[in-house]
Amino acid sequence: MTGGYSEVLDIMITEVPSFDRPGLNVSVTAKSTNPSTSDIVNKELGFITIKPFLEDTGFAEFDKPKSGPDLVALELSSNTGMLTIEEGVMKKTFNRTLNAHVNMIVMDLKYENDYLNKDGEIKDSKRVFKHISKVLSNGELQEKLLEITAIEKRSGEILRFKKVYKKIFDYLKNY
Repeated sequence: MTGGYSEVLDIMITEVPSFDRPGLNVSVTAKSTNPSTSDIVNKELGFITIKPFLEDTGFAEFDKPKSGPDLVALELSSNTGMLTIEEGVMKKTFNRTLNAHVNMIVMDLKYENDYLNKDGEIKDSKRVFKHISKVLSNGELQEKLLEITAIEKRSGEILRFKKVYKKIFDYLKNY
């Protein structure tokens, strides 16, 4: 989508299945802000799965280290014919300089299929989501979600962008 656009990232917990850990539903809706192309809407739907490192699977595990990262996968399908699977890790830290908790998801593109373009335009992609939260002196929780992405096209061109999301609805509090 060229020009300016507004984007809504919607992440919602799914019902807890009886046989596995719950996933998170993901919906991304980007709409052009240009009046001449305001009818252009890109939509991505998918889900996030998380496998905690310390998850008790019920199976015997030998030689497993005592600590490690939680694993994350993001599967998305778009109305433009693109299907992607990204995999990575979740990291949790406390930034003393910001006096804030920083949760990061670092992901690499593992699979991409573009139904409209046989060879696909994307060669590689790396994406980082950073959720920064801190408690202010008045007790209010301040949160920020950043997305930093680098995409390498097959032509060799590299695209980099950063998005800042603002929370407009909290499913745990407002639902």
